[in-house]
Amino acid sequence: MNQYQEAADNIRRISKALEGFKVAAEALDSIGSVAQAAKEAEKAAAAARAEVDSAKAELTKAKDDAKKAKEKAADLIAAAEGNASTILASAQEKADGIVAQAIEASQAKAQAIVDRAQATADKALETVAKLTESAQQLESSAAALDDEIKAKQSQLDKLNAAIDALRAKLG
Repeated sequence: MNQYQEAADNIRRISKALEGFKVAAEALDSIGSVAQAAKEAEKAAAAARAEVDSAKAELTKAKDDAKKAKEKAADLIAAAEGNASTILASAQEKADGIVAQAIEASQAKAQAIVDRAQATADKALETVAKLTESAQQLESSAAALDDEIKAKQSQLDKLNAAIDALRAKLG
């Protein structure tokens, strides 16, 4: 009867050793989740870069529009030279106002877009850094668990050998 109790104790120890495998599986699931979050953060950073590029394109277009407005003003001035100086002054003033409004509006809009895109990119990069750090910590934990599993596996092998020896004696 004593041998059976000893075998039961050995089996219980083996069962506890196998719990380490469950912990390792959970750690691997966590690493996978962190990797997915990192990919999503990289996508967000790419989207933010695209917004920055779009804002720059809008700014360039606004500058081109301003240039065209100035050219139009110059054309109006040339056509109005034959008319009275008051018409010329009025046309110049209107053209300058249009140009100033177009530049001001487009620069404000472009700056707001650039600021939002930069904030999004900064946040995404911060998230990527945090996720990378978490992934490294999880990988370190997984390595420690792997070492523990190897040690438990060695114990399990010894216990299996002891069980086999007991079976041979009983057998």
